Amino acid sequence: MAKCSPFYIHVPLTSYDPLDTARILQFIKAYQHALKPTIAEIVTILKELVRELAWQIQIGRTHGQHALPITVGFWLATILSRLLYNWQKMEESCNGLVGKISGAVGAYNAQIGLGIQALCGDKTFERRILEKVGVKPALISTQILPPDPLAYFLFSCNMMSATFGQFGRDCRHLMRSEIAEIGEPFEKDQSGSSTMAQK
Repeated sequence: MAKCSPFYIHVPLTSYDPLDTARILQFIKAYQHALKPTIAEIVTILKELVRELAWQIQIGRTHGQHALPITVGFWLATILSRLLYNWQKMEESCNGLVGKISGAVGAYNAQIGLGIQALCGDKTFERRILEKVGVKPALISTQILPPDPLAYFLFSCNMMSATFGQFGRDCRHLMRSEIAEIGEPFEKDQSGSSTMAQK
């Protein structure tokens, strides 16, 4: 295995080239390998429940008060619609995440000055490196990546979290004793609360 001094690696880069790009890679991998498959599984389950419960009557509510009836399928479809919308935004913003290998001020000065760029032919040194790790280069950067692509991705993740939060809150209210419209199945050997076995 050939060894290379960190000095020679660092000369055409600034510290934030590998740091910012590695951080973006972490977000991309987390989305692709953890969030996306989990969301896909939840969407599949909800789609089945929407169909199964499409005609199951449920009390409609506005401001917490009884209103015109809806169906459980309709209620779940409103959650599913939000999930799908936010998932689309997550996918779009994840695809917009970018990296950088453009040097201390983002202008490739060291790479050009050292003649590295001249060796790269029709592609920039930055593009060649980032293609190897599967990230697109930022359109333009300074010492750091532009913050907007990551901010949009994290915002879309936050909105997805808010959708799950709404679903959890809805379920908790509908499980209350005085409402009891939905409930958790209770298996024969399942134990409830240590002080309230009926839970």
